[in-house]
Amino acid sequence: MDNIFVGERLTNLRKLKGRTQADVAAQFGVSKQAVSKWEKGLSMPDVLILPDLAAYFGVEIGYFFDKAHEDSTRVPLKKEKVAIQVRDLTKRYKGADAPVLKGINIDIYDGLSTAIMGPSGCGKTTFVNCISGLETITGGSVIMFDQDIANLKEPKLTEFRRTHTNYIFQQYNLVDVLNVLDNIKLPYKTSGQKIDRARLKELIERLGLSGKEKMMPTKLSGGQQQRVAIARALLGKGKLILADEPTGALDVNTGNDVLELLLAGSKEFGSPAVIITHDSKVAAKCDIVHFLLDGNIVKTLERPDASEVSKVMVRLSENV
Repeated sequence: MDNIFVGERLTNLRKLKGRTQADVAAQFGVSKQAVSKWEKGLSMPDVLILPDLAAYFGVEIGYFFDKAHEDSTRVPLKKEKVAIQVRDLTKRYKGADAPVLKGINIDIYDGLSTAIMGPSGCGKTTFVNCISGLETITGGSVIMFDQDIANLKEPKLTEFRRTHTNYIFQQYNLVDVLNVLDNIKLPYKTSGQKIDRARLKELIERLGLSGKEKMMPTKLSGGQQQRVAIARALLGKGKLILADEPTGALDVNTGNDVLELLLAGSKEFGSPAVIITHDSKVAAKCDIVHFLLDGNIVKTLERPDASEVSKVMVRLSENV
């Protein structure tokens, strides 16, 4: 169930009928705080209460789950092939009181871009690290390109990541003793993969790195270092692209250009792209947006506009 969608419907009904949260709480023998959590999507009414809620407000129970009212003019996404299947994913760090991730279930599709959003500390980076094999999971499964990576041990896991994933790190992870060109080519050389020279040249030109091929990372600005990291990720074809705030260090115009190139590359080569971002405009350019809160996926939007994304983020931030 979509917690936030049910909460929005409940809020709309309550206001339409002129009821207060206290009225609903008294009717169903729960606290006002419980009703508030329902409406904010932080929890769901008990399944036995839902029929009575529907009757109380004079609607069919399907009203809480029917999304037919949403914009029917949007072209449905073509979810042709699942690249990553995440089932009951949990992650708990040693000594922690509670898990960071609490049983996440989502699919990530070939050729589609997916944004992961949520307030700071909600588990976004941990989630992406887990689905990429950078961190071990506590429970559940992550099937990437038909391989359950939770069952892979080193060095096979490292080899699998090198072959199937490209990660754009927030810290760029460039090698200081290698120049721009060698940094871009590094993961492909170490794994013995053939480098598409024409594609490499195109990326260098489109990312504004022409003339900087022989420069060392320490001589580049933060934005230029980010472009090198993006070029490195896009050079591989058909791989999972993981990006942690890929436009965070760039000015608005360059950031838009880089994002368009990143997403276009995903479409062109049928690569799934997963992007962590705090920027509603960045998320709105993605095909699917998953919202994380307290270790759970609480809402998913397909082809949203920036205002829809901002609205959800405001509601989530209010509950941190």
